[in-house]
Amino acid sequence: MKLVKEINFQLDEIDVVCESLLLLITQVEVVLLEGEMGAGKTTFMSHLVKALGSKDHVTSPTYSLVNKYVLEDSSKEKNSIYHLDLFRLKSLEEAIDIGIEDILFSAQFVFIEWPELLVPYYEGMKILQLKFKKINTYSRNITIFMNE
Repeated sequence: MKLVKEINFQLDEIDVVCESLLLLITQVEVVLLEGEMGAGKTTFMSHLVKALGSKDHVTSPTYSLVNKYVLEDSSKEKNSIYHLDLFRLKSLEEAIDIGIEDILFSAQFVFIEWPELLVPYYEGMKILQLKFKKINTYSRNITIFMNE
């Protein structure tokens, strides 16, 4: 993975950060969201889903494992967003049971929190990796990597 850039921001600037990442996000097959609990991954996703063009309410997929959001402009090739949280999964077999292969190869927007379990699937895929770090109550850091 190659370092693309690093962004430090205040939480009230999160919409601007999401907008600035749209071009990168549209160039990849999967976006990996990494960082400790409370680092802001789901908060980021709620703003990003809006920036991508969905009016759906975003919730954490911690218990549902997969949330799907519909984009308003369905004339585009990508008309859905999949947001996965794999924290509770213990094996690759569990991921297969929830339909991970269909999601990964759906040609839609795919965002995965706690993505380590799926490393075997990422080979050959264009990946954007966002590493979140909580600086303090109101500040965050995102380090952005992309494979070639």
